[in-house]
Amino acid sequence: MKPARAVLVANGPVVPVTITIPDIGERSLVELRSPVPEPVTGFALIDTGADCSCFDQSSALQAGLPIIGERTITSASHTKNELPLYAGKMLLPRLDDLEVEGVGVNLSGIDGMVAIIGRDLLKNAIFVYNGLDGTYTLAV
Repeated sequence: MKPARAVLVANGPVVPVTITIPDIGERSLVELRSPVPEPVTGFALIDTGADCSCFDQSSALQAGLPIIGERTITSASHTKNELPLYAGKMLLPRLDDLEVEGVGVNLSGIDGMVAIIGRDLLKNAIFVYNGLDGTYTLAV
């Protein structure tokens, strides 16, 4: 078994997450007697370098998240990309459900990753990364 520090270095600070449609979307589907898409579970990376939260595009489509617009983002590998903006909800263990707008990105290269928690959510949180112990703490 790898020591906690090695796991934290390899995976980064990740938290189990379920992504699903926002409450208003679920209520609308129920009123219309339409099927409610199944939530998608996986991991969310806590990314202090991301100014906004993101959803993996294929996971967002699977969870039925509605596209509510577009957002231009710049990353280390791309400049000025127009990407879909989804309305969704992140369910995190021991934290309140977080209704969030998230940019649709391709996270398929990171096993099990369905979302990124960016600074738009972290601005209301306390995040402590303890590399020496191989632990982190997130309080919202």
